[in-house]
Amino acid sequence: MTTVPTLPLPAGCCTDGIDAFFALVRASNPFVDNRVNGPMADGVDVEDIHLAEFERLAALAREARDLRRGVGAVLWGEAGVGKSHLLARLARWAEKDGQGCVIYLHNLQARPENLPRSLLRSVVSILTRGRVRGFGRTPLYELAFALVMEALDHDTAVKRVPWPEVERAYSKLIDSLSAADPSRAAVVDRTAYDVVYRFMRSVYRLAKTRDESGAALAVRWLSGDYLDPSEARQLGLPPGRGHDEPVALADDQQIKQVLVALSRMALSRGQPFVLCFDQVDNLGDDQAAALSRFLEALIDGAPNLFVVTAGVKASLLHWRQMKVFQDSAWDRLAQFEVFPQRLTPPESRRVVAARLERVVTPFVELEPVRLRLQHDDLFPLGRAWAEEFFRDKIELRPRDAINGAREGWRRAQERLRQLGGPAWLDDWDRTPAGNGHVPPDEPTEEDARNIARSGAGVPRPWLRTRTTLPAWWRPCSPTSAAWRSIGRRRDGRTGSSRTVLSRGRAGQGRGPRERQGSCFSPAVARSPRPPHCAGSREPRPLPSGCCSSPTNGVPLCSAPAAAAGGGRITKGFVSADRSAFGTSN
Repeated sequence: MTTVPTLPLPAGCCTDGIDAFFALVRASNPFVDNRVNGPMADGVDVEDIHLAEFERLAALAREARDLRRGVGAVLWGEAGVGKSHLLARLARWAEKDGQGCVIYLHNLQARPENLPRSLLRSVVSILTRGRVRGFGRTPLYELAFALVMEALDHDTAVKRVPWPEVERAYSKLIDSLSAADPSRAAVVDRTAYDVVYRFMRSVYRLAKTRDESGAALAVRWLSGDYLDPSEARQLGLPPGRGHDEPVALADDQQIKQVLVALSRMALSRGQPFVLCFDQVDNLGDDQAAALSRFLEALIDGAPNLFVVTAGVKASLLHWRQMKVFQDSAWDRLAQFEVFPQRLTPPESRRVVAARLERVVTPFVELEPVRLRLQHDDLFPLGRAWAEEFFRDKIELRPRDAINGAREGWRRAQERLRQLGGPAWLDDWDRTPAGNGHVPPDEPTEEDARNIARSGAGVPRPWLRTRTTLPAWWRPCSPTSAAWRSIGRRRDGRTGSSRTVLSRGRAGQGRGPRERQGSCFSPAVARSPRPPHCAGSREPRPLPSGCCSSPTNGVPLCSAPAAAAGGGRITKGFVSADRSAFGTSN
């Protein structure tokens, strides 16, 4: 199944007809966004891509819930392989069907000593949807309400329960959390659970009291913020060290206890509590060390917690080897490994097709669009683009496919602006395909110099698209002393060095662009010349087996025939089967 929301039309654009389609293609590029920064409702998702890895993450989350313990997994791989996309899919899966409570945390940046408090503030902000009032439909209220309902044995038949009875049942439930295992009393903070109860009661009674100030204060305290002494008394919190000092969570231990309480509240709803840390490799060493130590203690104390740490594998392994992650912390964070692989070309093609569907879906009823979709399922990008881009590729990252499609779409936009809508629609399938670069009709002199520096021959794209070689392409004799290796020349005035193509012997041309002794000489003459070196006066005989009618004055020889020339003229001839210059000794 593929989740494909449609793209919005540009502002001021007509809302229907083929003109609206042209306007959408001109104004938007569905391949600009090549990375995921969080679970977005309008994100494109091909669900059978990395399906096994996603099912593994979902199974580990359910295992943490069923075993009532903390579980850690590392989601790692190279950049752009789909790690963030997997986490976003996990968050959408949890929210869509209520199968989990997933907190997606992206690029946490705080001082090492403040990381636990910053983490808690981010978690509570996500659970309250960033609100300061109106908490009735937030995940935090749903978790708190589920905990109270568990205290009442989930008895929905009872319409009214006096608040004193609710408080007694709730207190009894909190007592039972550490009754089976007395060691768990260290992570059961009654103060945190009491604040959660006051939050739920304040929101529940809002319709009657019209006062939500108690809920707002509870959210601030649960986030790790400071409260004035008078505000703390409204929540029944103990005073600070001084009578007039503000009240807040004192240290990392209390921060951990609030997170443990949140994971226990999720268990009341039958949901795993999942913390997803994306792109942790962007943290500094000291930040990563502080985060790993805190998560180690949290995993040990939480009864229903699944922690996913995602990052580039090389960076995480480097931290592991350099002991940024302590052995005990690594054993918990990387208890399980999930490693998404690169995609095959057919899989990458489905990723591209899913993004194209966002564009064409609103216009499938239009006959011009429908007919071209029947002919080419990648319209308006085109099947020709896919054949060119995926040629000779065995596997690639999803980001590579999206980047290639972005360039193909940009060329389609340029052609649409040049031709206009109707002409572009008639001509779109004849647009030159490419993977981001359309070769020119003829190599330039600058291209010749670059090829000379690299030691390569005629580039394959030019040989595929031309029947004759450029006019400036001339062979030279391998016996000429003009052919010399590329070297570095030092400037006596500045002391800097530059790459140069060495000149030939005395008497040869010395112009910077027309050295007759070099194998790549932009010819001044426009007419074809006999196949001989520009630095030699006598024509050279063709090797045996060579074609008798040279193309544009340059014979195209096979490798055996060129080798048969005894090393006299093999350099300078273009091999028909290798499309590269020979390598005479």
